[in-house]
Amino acid sequence: MLEQIRRNKRSMEQFYDAKYRDLRDGKTRSGSELSSGRRTRNINLNGENLRQHRAHKASAGRRSIKKKRYPYKQHDLVLFEGTIYEVIGMQNLGAGVKLKNYPGVKNKVVKPSAVKPIRKRGGLCEVV
Repeated sequence: MLEQIRRNKRSMEQFYDAKYRDLRDGKTRSGSELSSGRRTRNINLNGENLRQHRAHKASAGRRSIKKKRYPYKQHDLVLFEGTIYEVIGMQNLGAGVKLKNYPGVKNKVVKPSAVKPIRKRGGLCEVV
């Protein structure tokens, strides 16, 4: 089975949606959850208009620019203590690599100098 992973995460910008209070139950929800439901212009894939359930804005949307790229990205395979692990991501401004399914710990964080790259995963990849 194949999966497609972005080869080069070109976007160094992250977008955080505004939060609104939902009039129906009082919970805080993102702006996309309480949207107009319109998806495309040329075919009718519209959902229900939920904008009417927006109360006051709890927090404004924001954009943040990532300052650097990291050597390991999600789904890369690395060797640590003689075993191959999948990378979840980098942590603490590149000071740690988060490994998936380490025995005894859900996600293990190790120094980047302690791991060796096995395979970069991007494009069409086999599911591991």
